[in-house]
Amino acid sequence: MTRKTTLVGATVGAVLAALAMTVVVKAGAVEPDLGGEIIVTPTATPPPPSPTPAVTPTRKKESATPTPSRKKTKADPVPPPSPTRVRSGDDDEDDDDD
Repeated sequence: MTRKTTLVGATVGAVLAALAMTVVVKAGAVEPDLGGEIIVTPTATPPPPSPTPAVTPTRKKESATPTPSRKKTKADPVPPPSPTRVRSGDDDEDDDDD
């Protein structure tokens, strides 16, 4: 009786393993359906341009000297980086000498 139970259990296990492998292979072969093209539209439309109020032109005082514009200046020079120590020889830990 023990042999029959072992034989039936092994047969059921083999059938379940074959079924699982079949499902996995079929699932891997199917292309996922991601839908059609993606169309992006703005969520809100821009507001219409507001009408400009009627402004009466006013005369500004004319000065004899023009106002100076901001002068562009260069930034302070950056000092060069400090020199690094120069290593001599092979400091790698590679031990692949043949």
